Amino acid sequence: MLILNFFVGIVTLTSVGAASPKNHYAFAGGESYQNCGLIGSNRRSTSLDKNDATPGQNAYHANLVFSNFKSKYLKKEPCSGTLISKRAVLTSANCLFAGSKRLATNNIKVTLGAYDLSKPFEQSRQTVTPAEIVVHPNYNHSSGISFEHNLGLLIFEESAITFSEHVTPACLWDGDFDIAKSANSVGEVVGWGIGSDSSQIDRLQMNHLRVATPEECGNTTKPTEIFCVAHTNDPEGCAYDDGVGFILTMDEKKYLRGVFIHGLLQDDKKYTAKKSKICFPSRRPVVSDLDSSMDWIVNTVPDISRR
Repeated sequence: MLILNFFVGIVTLTSVGAASPKNHYAFAGGESYQNCGLIGSNRRSTSLDKNDATPGQNAYHANLVFSNFKSKYLKKEPCSGTLISKRAVLTSANCLFAGSKRLATNNIKVTLGAYDLSKPFEQSRQTVTPAEIVVHPNYNHSSGISFEHNLGLLIFEESAITFSEHVTPACLWDGDFDIAKSANSVGEVVGWGIGSDSSQIDRLQMNHLRVATPEECGNTTKPTEIFCVAHTNDPEGCAYDDGVGFILTMDEKKYLRGVFIHGLLQDDKKYTAKKSKICFPSRRPVVSDLDSSMDWIVNTVPDISRR
């Protein structure tokens, strides 16, 4: 059980009955999906800005766009997700609700292979609609912002997605799940997020963040369920948004280690008429640990390698 308190954008979690982390998750064939986690061959162009991602290097990234709401009050900003197989994208559960309303499949479009939002006809793009939405059975959205089990899956028809240089899945983490052993490991997050001046950015952005130590996170974490991360430098913007994956590279493959629960803060003081998201690099974002949910993910996704 987690008790949540909010003060000046800081979340405090009090954990009860924490479980022990897994040492490792053994997949058939040694990986969660055949040929997952491939690192693209594209070299970084000198024309890219500091935070710009390299095209083709983050082929697991999915952009979630929401529409077809009956009420204007259910408008949602885009979320991110991570392609983990040919038939599944993993995101945060809160991305799959608008207010108290759970979204239907026709409310969500998922775009894979996108890089520049100012170029809607990029040849690398694929836009697909999920056949099924699955929220973690222990996620409790009715209590407001819930951090426990904040994970959701979008399941697609078998022929909906075509793999390419720009669309390939990340591997699910299968290393040691003891987050203390990963402390200070540097991972990547990609998304469009916002610039340091809260402006929208067209090109896909990347931030490098490290796994913060338990001492740094204090009581904002819960073993096997939640950990926090910190920036490695002072970025020009925040790439992350709700549902974006935290990716660690191991043995030259990209692994999904966790999912951002709430990517950016709302600046309630600066914008009184309309809330606006702000980039706050000194904040330590909170991430859903895949550890306690791995069995659910593997049993729900039709084409993940079984043990």
